[in-house]
Amino acid sequence: MNAAIAPVGKNAPAASNALSKDASDEIRSRHSKELIIGLSGPVGCGLEHVKRVLRQQLELHGYEVVDIKVSAQFAELARRFGLPEPPNSFANEYERISAFQDLGNSLRSRVGGDLAAQLAVSMIAQDRTVKNPGLPVQEIKPGRVAYIIDQLKNPSEAILLREIYGNIFYLIGILTGYEKRKSYLSALMGGANAEQLIERDRAESGSSGQQLEKTLKLADYFVRNDSDNTPELEAPIRRFVKLLHGAPGITPTLLERGMHAAYSASLRSACLSRQVGAAILDSD
Repeated sequence: MNAAIAPVGKNAPAASNALSKDASDEIRSRHSKELIIGLSGPVGCGLEHVKRVLRQQLELHGYEVVDIKVSAQFAELARRFGLPEPPNSFANEYERISAFQDLGNSLRSRVGGDLAAQLAVSMIAQDRTVKNPGLPVQEIKPGRVAYIIDQLKNPSEAILLREIYGNIFYLIGILTGYEKRKSYLSALMGGANAEQLIERDRAESGSSGQQLEKTLKLADYFVRNDSDNTPELEAPIRRFVKLLHGAPGITPTLLERGMHAAYSASLRSACLSRQVGAAILDSD
């Protein structure tokens, strides 16, 4: 890189001052200190609890954590497109979740399936500008900030964020058993409504709908939340944050080795629609 190379020839400075730092040091100095972390999980998975533990672990690593709640922008977008705004209060939780699902689908049909990603990018850019008043956008050097995006439900949202932020973007998939989610939601809205919401959330028809299953397949890391137990969540999330920072001594788990073998096996097919692999492992 030219910035790290001193001039040569008769006008060159003394050798001891020729290089202020190695080229690799120059490259590292330009690396972003930011993290962009998207969350994706089914309705009733306890996402807020996972997000709270993730925030704690990131703060322990010296990050300022910013919560990007994309649905908070839905009302303003609804006004812009002349759509009915969500009411200030709802009769029950089923009506609230359904209303935001309906509005989210309507907005995606107008601006694209990657709606949440578009909103997140805008909110992150705005936060950078607020933190660096008076600086042109292209001159801003982001600090040690972690943005947590809540949440992604369409695969095109994850794809857009990965294209924009590259290797500082990570998608965490949150997994919770069906019966636990149904039990939790049934206590809020009744069994029939809970089942309807779960199925709609899993895979709606159309590119602008909820496509959770396809989105989860793009996750970089999975966290199982079956009990909302903080100590049980801390271990896998602490491991995830350490992996991001290249901590030594962290080896793949048995399941991760199996997933690697399954993925490798899938690549044996040259047909993209048949790139499916499986792995069977025992306790050894």
